[in-house]
Amino acid sequence: MALDALDQKTLSSLPRLSEVYDAYGVEVNALSLNEIFALYERAGFLYPEKAARLIRTSNKSETTGGAC
Repeated sequence: MALDALDQKTLSSLPRLSEVYDAYGVEVNALSLNEIFALYERAGFLYPEKAARLIRTSNKSETTGGAC
């Protein structure tokens, strides 16, 4: 069996992503930016100086409508 056909057969046998999300209660984009920053800060991943830079950058992105 050709690799492409085997890949297609494998992919066809998998459940749809939406079904997996429903089965496991996955929520996409469920947290606000502030909630994400709060989680990062509590985990020690986000220190105050970095948070300030990221918030300034994200605010600039929102006002210009583009990515940073």
